[in-house]
Amino acid sequence: MSDNSSSSCPAIDYSSLTWKLNVVYMMGFSFLIFFGLVGNSLSMYVWRSRFFREVPTSIAMTSLAASDLLALLIGGLRQLAISISGKDIRTSSSAMCKINVFLLYWFLQSSAWLIVLITWMRALSLLYPLKAKLWMTKKAERIAVGVVFLFSFCLNAFLLVGITKGSFQGTVTCYAKSQKYLDSKKIIDEVIGSFLPFALIFVGNILIIIQYNRFSKQRSSLTNNTSEGDNFLSTTVMFIFISFTFLITTAPTLILLRESDNIKAAIGIEKENILWHSFQLVFYANFVLNFYLYCLSGRSFRIATFKLLAPMEILQSIEKSKTKKSSTDTIP
Repeated sequence: MSDNSSSSCPAIDYSSLTWKLNVVYMMGFSFLIFFGLVGNSLSMYVWRSRFFREVPTSIAMTSLAASDLLALLIGGLRQLAISISGKDIRTSSSAMCKINVFLLYWFLQSSAWLIVLITWMRALSLLYPLKAKLWMTKKAERIAVGVVFLFSFCLNAFLLVGITKGSFQGTVTCYAKSQKYLDSKKIIDEVIGSFLPFALIFVGNILIIIQYNRFSKQRSSLTNNTSEGDNFLSTTVMFIFISFTFLITTAPTLILLRESDNIKAAIGIEKENILWHSFQLVFYANFVLNFYLYCLSGRSFRIATFKLLAPMEILQSIEKSKTKKSSTDTIP
């Protein structure tokens, strides 16, 4: 009886490419979701803390962390569930198909345009430092962030109508109802949601680097306040890191989508499938890395995070050691 039951179970081909890719997805998305949940939650906490609440772009940075987290959970958890169970939550119903696709594209594109907003806020603050202080009020920043989310929402609202569940080429999936909806999805996704933000972020960072070099030379000739200059450099480097991480992690997927047919013809469907799975993990890493980049490149952010998370006893002992050291270094 036990032999019959065991023989009825489908055998797993551990040497198959499908099984290997499922294992990679299972491990990769588990890793990304854990560190993305921790990192983005801490980012929101630190950016809204007393250390950064009044800093320009703090609202945009908090919104970026929230958007990244939602995009990661909506897209990453779906991929993780597929790799574990083989079932796609999208195909459970037509309503779930529409909602999942819409929410994923909404937050993916919101994150991209929030990085555009942050990049150009930084660029304008370097190009027009005096006027920027008048323009970049907290009210203006809230309005700008709201416009980004509303713009992305309206841009993808057609997905709630144009996407449906059904059988396509023998597979139950979500697909566009007509060629019109398919073309609209492709244009919005590739051009407005990807290539245009990509270009604006790239140009904005070039302007930031050029203007910062000019600004740093002027500052060095006018003042000896190295701590202020170091903080400014740290913040600028942090913003550049965020922008270029977006470019590096999203570029492979965009190129593969754009040149899919040519790549399949050159290397074959199997290798193209491996590239797609690899690039998807790289793509979703964009929604995980920001907090760790902040800590790596932003000295002020790193110190604020430590002060917010470290136990009070450790902070008091550090302050006492600093006080003791300064008193011994002082000449009577």
